Amino acid sequence: MKQVFWRITIFYVLATFIVGLIVPSNVDWLLGASGANTKASPLVVSIKNAGISGLPSVMNAIITISVTNVANSAAYGSSRTIQALAARGMAPKFLAYNDTQGRPIYCIFLQIMFGFLAFINEVTSTGSVIFAWLLALSRIGDFFIWGTWTHHGRDIKELVFAAPFFGVMNSYIGHRLNVLSLIAEFYVSVAPKDVESFFENYPAVPLVILLFIIWQEMDVFSNMRDWALGVDLPPKIEYPTWGAWLKAAPMRVLRSFF
Repeated sequence: MKQVFWRITIFYVLATFIVGLIVPSNVDWLLGASGANTKASPLVVSIKNAGISGLPSVMNAIITISVTNVANSAAYGSSRTIQALAARGMAPKFLAYNDTQGRPIYCIFLQIMFGFLAFINEVTSTGSVIFAWLLALSRIGDFFIWGTWTHHGRDIKELVFAAPFFGVMNSYIGHRLNVLSLIAEFYVSVAPKDVESFFENYPAVPLVILLFIIWQEMDVFSNMRDWALGVDLPPKIEYPTWGAWLKAAPMRVLRSFF
């Protein structure tokens, strides 16, 4: 779990930063493109700009494999989640079925059907509008996760990994960034003065308010396994000081890859 931070930082944040420095903002491959070029990767564009032959095809293959891996993980996680909901009476009963090898077949089929909705952008002229609405359903929901965690009295020490810098200030910084993001998203949503644009960009907030009014309490602990409930919690982790953390950082990074 602790390796995830370094992988995200190096392979996503750092790579995105470097690509942002290399690829011009007005490159034709990304702006005003048509056909297959509308799906050009900035990583491939940066390699082409560097004049390296052959490597763009390798990068496209890597991206394809990575996307396939993400789709596989999404299919696994979502199908098991739906099966668990059905087993607890929170979804249609037939979705709780597992075959002889323990696979939730009906849930997998349901997930694949919804997964194919991603291709709606390619088969109809209004696909982009439909896809935007589907994306809007989950766009802002993550901003409320930490609020529910703290509301239920959960402690940061229960997390497998916590940011080593600034201590509790990380929570305040994250909270303020979330608030700023909500404000910025709200401004973008109301600027066109169009009801459709507002609900297309900002549907999670009224949805969360509605769910809170209808169902103010949420039981997230019943039917959980003992280890998930934290019956035998490990000793609280004493997070290192800046000096100790920086001293051990090179070895942490090395262990993240090997």
